[in-house]
Amino acid sequence: MSTGYIRIKAACAGGAAQEMQGLDSQALLDLLQRAAEDAALMPLDDEGFDDLVPRATVAELLHALVRSLLAFLAAICPTPRR
Repeated sequence: MSTGYIRIKAACAGGAAQEMQGLDSQALLDLLQRAAEDAALMPLDDEGFDDLVPRATVAELLHALVRSLLAFLAAICPTPRR
């Protein structure tokens, strides 16, 4: 996995946090940053990282979402046996 950070914009053009399925973008950013901080992947006290999240944290989230979706699809659409 490449190291680095992904910039996540917490505010939409109007200045308010954009809401997605009951979770606003600022809450998502906070959650991802907390996970990265817990894994010691980003500094806790540098303001330069206020809207950044490590790529590894985002990749971990996406892998978990895909695994969950595949498990869900397997449960509702089992493949026929030949």
